[in-house]
Amino acid sequence: SGVVEVIAKRKNISEKVSEAIINSNQVQAIANLLDNPHARIGERALEKVVDNAPQYVLWHEPLLKRPELTPNTIDRIAGFVSISLIR
Repeated sequence: SGVVEVIAKRKNISEKVSEAIINSNQVQAIANLLDNPHARIGERALEKVVDNAPQYVLWHEPLLKRPELTPNTIDRIAGFVSISLIR
């Protein structure tokens, strides 16, 4: 699992690699990926993260920083993150 966590921190991660990291279901690796500004995450993969994010507080803050968020996705996230993060 440590390998996937390190890969998630690399520069220029493609959507395909991001999807593989998300499909690994490794909580810390996904947190690292979300926190990586160089990672490209496709809409379908990001939706999968949002579906599972309510149970993983570790993902909330980096998820809010993702540039790929659509208005609909932001509305979904606002339903489960802390109000202090939204501010």
